[in-house]
Amino acid sequence: MQIINPQTGNLLRTVSLTNQPSEAARGRLYTQPWLDAGLRQVAVDVTCRPVRGSAYSEHLLLPLNAPDY
Repeated sequence: MQIINPQTGNLLRTVSLTNQPSEAARGRLYTQPWLDAGLRQVAVDVTCRPVRGSAYSEHLLLPLNAPDY
């Protein structure tokens, strides 16, 4: 998964995700630095590579919200 600043196109982070419920924390990102930098949304490209079939990608524009601890 790639996380991109939609205003500049700069890559903010690349994260490898797996479908492992026991490792849910791996999919969490600390967004406060991006909020502090003035970002209010990020573009996310998620590519799925299934064991069978063809790879496909989803392109999402997601809002950043303040952490809800």
